[in-house]
Amino acid sequence: MTYLDISNEEILSIAELLYQRTGLTQPQSNQSKLMDIIIPRLEANQLSDFKQYYNLLNQYSQQSEQEWNDIIKKFTVPETYFFRDLGQINLLKHIVLPKLIKQNQKSKQLKIWSAGCSSGEEVFTLAMLLNDFRHSHKDWKITLVGTDINQDKINTARKGVYTQWSLRNVDEYTREKFFSPVFPVATGKNWQIIEEIQHQVLFAYDNLVDEYHIDPVLNTQFDLIICRNVFIYFDNESIARALNKVTSKLSSNAILMTGHTELFNQNLSEFTPIFYPESVIYVHSQQKNKDFFHSYTLVPTPSILFKQKKQKVNTEISFIDAKEANQSPDDKPEVSHKEMAKQYFIDGQYKQVLEQINQLDFNSDSDMECLLLLAQTYINLGQYSQADKTLQQAVQLEQFSYQAYYLMAQLHQLQGHDQQSQRLLNQVIYLEPDYVPAYLELAAIYEQKKLHDKAQLLRQSALVIMQDDKFRKFSLPYEGIEIDELIDYTKMLLLEDDIINNKFNSLSNNNMQLEEKAHVY
Repeated sequence: MTYLDISNEEILSIAELLYQRTGLTQPQSNQSKLMDIIIPRLEANQLSDFKQYYNLLNQYSQQSEQEWNDIIKKFTVPETYFFRDLGQINLLKHIVLPKLIKQNQKSKQLKIWSAGCSSGEEVFTLAMLLNDFRHSHKDWKITLVGTDINQDKINTARKGVYTQWSLRNVDEYTREKFFSPVFPVATGKNWQIIEEIQHQVLFAYDNLVDEYHIDPVLNTQFDLIICRNVFIYFDNESIARALNKVTSKLSSNAILMTGHTELFNQNLSEFTPIFYPESVIYVHSQQKNKDFFHSYTLVPTPSILFKQKKQKVNTEISFIDAKEANQSPDDKPEVSHKEMAKQYFIDGQYKQVLEQINQLDFNSDSDMECLLLLAQTYINLGQYSQADKTLQQAVQLEQFSYQAYYLMAQLHQLQGHDQQSQRLLNQVIYLEPDYVPAYLELAAIYEQKKLHDKAQLLRQSALVIMQDDKFRKFSLPYEGIEIDELIDYTKMLLLEDDIINNKFNSLSNNNMQLEEKAHVY
């Protein structure tokens, strides 16, 4: 069978089936990939007619389930490894897990679900983080569950054997503690998770967009659900379906962690977001928060320069002077379009922000406050090119605006341009040496690059600033945490930096000694 034997309509019908079954979307431009997958599958199933293959996929049978498994693994190519995303690992180690352990002191239970765990590296990383606690608290019951839609990945996870590539972010001490080498392969050694860690994790198949399929291991309420780099394959409707399923499995005050911007434009009314320099966590609220029926902001690291009323949940970056922004527009006798735009921004009604700014009587291009508000709005709507254009106008208007450069840095970070973000954050520090978020976020970038000494210096600088009264001229740079909490968190990260640098220096010294001995012999 050739491409000419399958029409565009038939390809699209397969794409629709794939979407209904898994939530995975296939754009028009991906039709050739679909055909590359479908034609060999017809031959593998000894089918000569497209309709027969469609009917096979559209039925519920053992053969159909196996065929779906073969197709799905062609569309999901997960990139994962142990201790991926050091920023979120730091949050888990120093904030999330200690918080959950403290609030579960009475039950002495901790239940964690890694949804979309791929081949298991993430959930095994969690087991390693909890290993010391488990040993010192044998009366606790800790449940770790990993699920994925790709059955082959689940089978790999159950075996617990990984290549050196999966361990590329694992230091020598951790590798020796939790892994043992197995038979050599062409590219080097494979590594086996030690049995003690392997037996701590349960693995199961799960389709996140299928709210009716619940594996028995998921018939409980979890304290922590991690679902990172999964929603990137979904459209908004599929994300909403998966989010509903995940939310239904969270206990009160439980925590949800996702990729940095994966819940964009979703209903997060059941969550209270807490922002840190490295990422955001979502605390499952006991009551729905009606004020938070909108997406969070563009960035994993928002910063505000004005404080809002406690009952108003704000997750946007804001550099505007909103002395009365939290008042309802209806409470004011006459409200300008500019003030209305501010209020709509706080409420997360971004399209209405654009409408109000478009009705301004004056030229917004010459108003710095409006330009920053407009740029933030475009970013929150996902209109990055418009946001970039607006920020360029802001810089032309005010060459030394650290707020504009900070937003530019966040915009580049969103798009994965770490090098540009790094350069812009340095610019922010040059323009405003007391602006703590720039130090902390630049440190996070350096840490991802394993430049721990540079990260340490930046965090030390941030700590000095935060402990000085002059820092009070800025409002709290991260929504949901107090300054003292941010200071304590920074101190913990500095301790982590010390440990890492000491290990690195020790390893370097050992290598130098070995080289000297080799030279003598």
